[in-house]
Amino acid sequence: MSGEKYKADKKRNRKLLREVIDARFSYEQMGMRSLAQDWNDRTPEEKKQFVDLFGKLLENSYASKIETYRDEKINYVEEVIKDGYAMVKTEIVRKSDTIPVDYKLININGQWLIYDFIIEGVSIIRNYRSQFSKIIQKESYGGLVKKLSAKIEELESSAGDAKADKL
Repeated sequence: MSGEKYKADKKRNRKLLREVIDARFSYEQMGMRSLAQDWNDRTPEEKKQFVDLFGKLLENSYASKIETYRDEKINYVEEVIKDGYAMVKTEIVRKSDTIPVDYKLININGQWLIYDFIIEGVSIIRNYRSQFSKIIQKESYGGLVKKLSAKIEELESSAGDAKADKL
């Protein structure tokens, strides 16, 4: 495959993958939970901006990881539903190992949307909440927005090779 065709296919595939991810994740819930108590201090405009940035961060960081998967099998281990929330436990089975991935979902207007996922026992929301809180305390909310924007640029320019889970 020529370089140009590969780039075009990769761009098209990334767009399709983002559409699937966008339809399954609640970036608003994820943003709210990752900012924790700082969420309530934000204006509606700041909340919208943060949700947009957080969504782009997740899309860029995890889409590139998903694109590397080849011939893996996903086992659905368990599903627990209670009071509008669900936990779906899965395993990604690869030739060399098995990776547990749990998804936390919330029912919003009859649609189940992911608001957290836990890979090998590490919650993505808890991880970002810890980082965001430290940045806000050390710098400011504006400092966090700048770091998020810079990280998104880094991920987009490196085609996902940059370390995604650290700001």
